[in-house]
Amino acid sequence: MKTNFKKLVAGMLCLSICASICSCGKSSDNSNSTAEALKTNALDPENPTTITVWNYYNGDQLNAFDKLVEEFNSTKGVNDGVVVVSISQGDINTLADSLIESADGKAGAQELPTLASVYSETAYILEQEGKLAAFDPYFTDDEFSAYVPSFIEEGRFNAANEVMLFPISKSTEVFAANETDWADFTDATGVKLDDIKTQEDLVAAAETYYEWTDSLTPDVAEDGKALYGRDSVANYVYLGSDQLGHEIFPVVDGKMTLDMDRDTFKTLWDNYYVPYINGYFASYANFRSEDAKTGKILALTSSTSSVSYLPNQVTLEDDSIHDITMTLK
Repeated sequence: MKTNFKKLVAGMLCLSICASICSCGKSSDNSNSTAEALKTNALDPENPTTITVWNYYNGDQLNAFDKLVEEFNSTKGVNDGVVVVSISQGDINTLADSLIESADGKAGAQELPTLASVYSETAYILEQEGKLAAFDPYFTDDEFSAYVPSFIEEGRFNAANEVMLFPISKSTEVFAANETDWADFTDATGVKLDDIKTQEDLVAAAETYYEWTDSLTPDVAEDGKALYGRDSVANYVYLGSDQLGHEIFPVVDGKMTLDMDRDTFKTLWDNYYVPYINGYFASYANFRSEDAKTGKILALTSSTSSVSYLPNQVTLEDDSIHDITMTLK
């Protein structure tokens, strides 16, 4: 059963983080509950086990995930007696709210799924309510060792130090730029994309870009354009502080402490908020990839999980469209 469960989870490569929910949904009359199947260590093709997976995908991501589920159900699933039911909750916030409402037994809430893709903060809440099941019984130590140790350890947060979150995929931040339109900026000012090595370099380039674009319409004052935007301010503050030598939440003697260095935060302010105030950086839509798609910015910092949303075309306000190449740094 360990191997079967491992292969099932491995087949769900689109999940960001999987949490096993101990209160499994009731199955139909002709199938065992997941909990009973796991308890008896039996899979029966004639009496299939149903595994319900909640995700937050939509569009191309949802189509890709549903294809994986369909492929699994029609091959290994039908042979081993496992049926995966994929349910999209629309977005990560709705998914988190639905899980908590189900755990709390609110009127009209859906039954808890078997697996769900969640962020750690939601998993902590569910674990406190006793609604998570550990992954440890379904993996050997050798199987766990095949993963990055810190990714596995991140999921060990209950009193028994069990794996309550399993990392199917992880993301990091990347700097992405529209190198097609940046080439015009380089031709006019000499500022090259490869010149951007630090946050200070980025701020200086953004100021130059604003002044250059402002100069293109001399009859209109202060209509320069922003060069850059980022999705997560929290990541900038937390990681920036750490890079400057001050971890904001260091653990000392097993307790979390606070290190908010004044000079460090002044540097962070000067290289993020001041450029926003001056119009060198900007955020317009929900995500910076959308701003890049409309040509409002040329560069952005975003998660690798959103790479599929980076544009290959720019649509300007006059409805003109041109192809671009996005490069990642």
